[in-house]
Amino acid sequence: GRLRQLALPESTDRGIGAYRWSPDGRRLLIDRYPQDAEDRWIYIATAEDGSLEEIWHDYRATRTTQMWNSIWQSDGEGIVFISDKDGHHHLYELRLGDDDAKQITSGEWSVVGESGSAFLAASPSTEQLYFVATRTSLYERHVYRIDERGGRVESITALAGIHHPFVSPDGSKLALLHSNDITPTE
Repeated sequence: GRLRQLALPESTDRGIGAYRWSPDGRRLLIDRYPQDAEDRWIYIATAEDGSLEEIWHDYRATRTTQMWNSIWQSDGEGIVFISDKDGHHHLYELRLGDDDAKQITSGEWSVVGESGSAFLAASPSTEQLYFVATRTSLYERHVYRIDERGGRVESITALAGIHHPFVSPDGSKLALLHSNDITPTE
């Protein structure tokens, strides 16, 4: 009911890559990085008192990009985030209270967008994740889905090119913007 400013650490050198309210609206997920991209922090802020807890930190001196994203799982008891921890950008699950994240996608491909942060969405009604990846080809971006806790990756799109998905609020429909080398976005 009232406006509150969060006291985030190192506010002059860190950008915010993603932020999302939990399904119950009581906590805020904040994904941060410095300009050199060597570090990444994920915090949970509590709406009631503004307290801040660091739940994930990753450092790699060789990292040069911040193509990350993070979201809440449907039950609000964990998050899913994109990390390049294994050399490719993949999905990881971190249950609140756990010390380490579990990798839920793997392979010689990456979860990425056309440019900038990768698309990542959860469907609360189906408890599935939707993401865009280079699984088919490094030159294409297709839409896939997987259970929030891991499992088999299912391809949603097959038409060659780049796909930008929009998941309906209930998760039952997917709208797409599609383009390729000779066709503008439609």
